[in-house]
Amino acid sequence: MKRIAAIRIGYDSLVVVNSVAAASLNLTLSQLWRAAASKVPIAGRLAANPYRLWSDIDPGLPHEPIYLIGPAPGHGTRDAFVELVMEPSCRAALADLPVASAAGESCATVRKDGHWSDVDNMELVLGKLASNHAAIGILTYSYLDQFSHRIHAGTIDGVAASSVSISSGAYPMSRPLFMYVKQDHLKSTTGLADFAAEFVSFCAAGAHGYLADQGLVPLPRAELLAARAAVARLQR
Repeated sequence: MKRIAAIRIGYDSLVVVNSVAAASLNLTLSQLWRAAASKVPIAGRLAANPYRLWSDIDPGLPHEPIYLIGPAPGHGTRDAFVELVMEPSCRAALADLPVASAAGESCATVRKDGHWSDVDNMELVLGKLASNHAAIGILTYSYLDQFSHRIHAGTIDGVAASSVSISSGAYPMSRPLFMYVKQDHLKSTTGLADFAAEFVSFCAAGAHGYLADQGLVPLPRAELLAARAAVARLQR
């Protein structure tokens, strides 16, 4: 049986953003799911999403049309959105309802009635947000970090997105990223040990490393040192 080591190398996160020319939204995960889902529970059963305005979901939200712009199917960011937002919110909503478990697939599916727009190239979201101040985009944290002069993010469950809240796990749409290494291959595959060490080097995964330039939210220093030690143990 092959042994596989999982080494945490950093964090990633989704953010809900809009133009800096408009007020940011403060949402719960459940509200975001209800805005995006194809079907939602209505009167004890799943029905086609009836929400057209944010205030339809909660009177405390703006009386503005729901228009979400997000990653198209097949995009890694779409997979993350389904995993972090759609599926857990769907399961929680169905937990106390007398609906078949198979119905979960329906409420974990993004709506197709004009209130969600698929985008293949995530950089196009920035242009759409600039031209439509009512639009809300689903992006990764790296875009917020790079384009803070053009977009800002709302809170999720009362937590603002930041490198600190993402790396601590406090921000609800954050997730750790791992490197997986087959330990039996470390000695037999030339360069694998060096490759693993490079991934957790300060030059790559550190606060100012080149992986941070590609969107990785770096590990806190203590976690990075622990990851480096774990890789060093694998090489013995």
